[in-house]
Amino acid sequence: MNRAIDDIENLEDVYTNKMQMTLVQKISGDVKKLWYKNSKFDISFTQRSSSASQDAIFSVKDHEDNMWAIHEGTMKGNPSTTDKMTDSHAKFNVASAGITYLKNYFSSTNFDTLIKNRLAYACSQSYLIDPTGFSIQLGGPGRAIWSGCSGGEVSV
Repeated sequence: MNRAIDDIENLEDVYTNKMQMTLVQKISGDVKKLWYKNSKFDISFTQRSSSASQDAIFSVKDHEDNMWAIHEGTMKGNPSTTDKMTDSHAKFNVASAGITYLKNYFSSTNFDTLIKNRLAYACSQSYLIDPTGFSIQLGGPGRAIWSGCSGGEVSV
């Protein structure tokens, strides 16, 4: 899976430090790229230098801003509410150490702050919303990973 990203440093912090995913390769320069290894598939992120003419109509940042505005407007501070953008997701495994870190991070941070910082969650199917605005499904129907979500918290 390949995704574009506007702020690759924030994404690297989320995937490497918070989710504790395995960084396989990193490329720096005008084009920055990160590859992460997962038991199901690899995921890569690319950040390119901005071009005023190419970005004038709709940039990667515009896309991310739109996705996060939908999350914020629909969820209104309530992770039990989901939107159509949340359901555009991949499903892959995150190490249990990453889940533990995220549980602590999410329970100690106000939900509106999570949205503004571009790392949040939705209770439905234990979605994790990454900095791109796309979601990762960590659970399934009736599997609540995040504290405060109905269905009872389960360990992963």
